[in-house]
Amino acid sequence: MLLDLSKLESKFETSNFHKGEVLFRQGEINGDGFILKSGVVGLTREIEGTIVHAAKINAGEVMGVWKVLFDQPERTFTATCLLDVTVLKIPEANLQRIINNADPFLKYCIGSWLSITRQFMSQK
Repeated sequence: MLLDLSKLESKFETSNFHKGEVLFRQGEINGDGFILKSGVVGLTREIEGTIVHAAKINAGEVMGVWKVLFDQPERTFTATCLLDVTVLKIPEANLQRIINNADPFLKYCIGSWLSITRQFMSQK
């Protein structure tokens, strides 16, 4: 299913970032989410002094929502622009409303992925 970004553009702020700029950093407490409109973003995580490359986010994909989705105190990843990018910013309050209103079973299913992700990212 392709996301129709044109409908979201009227609701959320659009921002542009240059190659090499950081959208958010591991450990930050802000939980705004982003939809990548164009470009590519790399997600990394520092584990015991080593930078681990976790994923590449491409146009149409969502990033930066884990903090809110998994009710974490801080961000799990650092997001760095690998190319010039344009993003739609989804304020943390909007994400929190969506999560709070989600079906409890769906929240359970999403939450179960946290343990799998922690294993993958070598986190206890």
